[in-house]
Amino acid sequence: MSDNLRTSGPSKLTINPKTEMRPSKGLLRRLAGICASSFLCRKGRRLWEANSAHWNYGLSKLEKLWCGGYIILSDYAEGIFPPRFEDQTKAYENEINYDASLPGVTLQEAQRSLSTKPFWNARACSKYLAEFCRIYSLLEDRGIKPGQRLLELGCGGGWMAEYFAIAGYSVVGTTISHYDVAVGNKKVEAMRCKGLSPDLKFLAWPMESIDQIPGARGAFDAVYVYQALHHAYDWRKTLRATAATLTPGGRLLLASEPNRLHKFISYRVARLSRTHEIGFSRSELVQALRASEFGSIEILQPKFDNWVTYHWITARKL
Repeated sequence: MSDNLRTSGPSKLTINPKTEMRPSKGLLRRLAGICASSFLCRKGRRLWEANSAHWNYGLSKLEKLWCGGYIILSDYAEGIFPPRFEDQTKAYENEINYDASLPGVTLQEAQRSLSTKPFWNARACSKYLAEFCRIYSLLEDRGIKPGQRLLELGCGGGWMAEYFAIAGYSVVGTTISHYDVAVGNKKVEAMRCKGLSPDLKFLAWPMESIDQIPGARGAFDAVYVYQALHHAYDWRKTLRATAATLTPGGRLLLASEPNRLHKFISYRVARLSRTHEIGFSRSELVQALRASEFGSIEILQPKFDNWVTYHWITARKL
């Protein structure tokens, strides 16, 4: 018998007042649909139509909020927000074809963007290089020095893996997309043209099964994932697989992973690219790390678990 509907004797009926007062999901969806189609969301609807035609359509921060608010209301009314990722094959396919499916952008343009990251503009360069230096320092401070083996999950076009290889690390960069691997391999070729002998390799491999790469189990001194764990189909399984690739006492660094509001803030981007844009709470990350045989968990950011600040967490394999 339901907790909200109880019988006491043959004819006595009591109803949970909290349930009685709670609006039904159907009613909330109808209200969301009315709001989405009203004049209040007219601007957001126009912006979404323009952005749907071109990935790089210029939006201010306020316009992104207008646009995102409209999409969330509209999709909630249709029953597709929050998103559910039930088909792993389809989720993998969307991630693989990310560069080839962006509206208004050719595959060649997308790959050129990957090839030039982080030098898109001064602001982007400052941000990405500062975070690379932070990761570099965190690894060195924990005894992971050049010459040791690094594994990057979700490396994209491989700009960070390339920099670590230049610094003297042995690096394997993994991504689910063969398009990314093609860009990464060109970086390896360019390094050789400059007279370098990089110990750098790129592989197309899903994060959830990273331990199944031949020779990967127990092979790496450190694993880092930068702004990518939230794209994994099953991030908890990814953490378990990651632990299996580390040497005893090896380090995992979760760098700049989004907090809980990300699923709302970046829903527009998720819809355009048809990929994951979820967020994490600190408690669920820590719980999953402990369940994956990690200890010595250090919370670098945020000091107080909030809804916005990005996560920076290190952990040591037990």
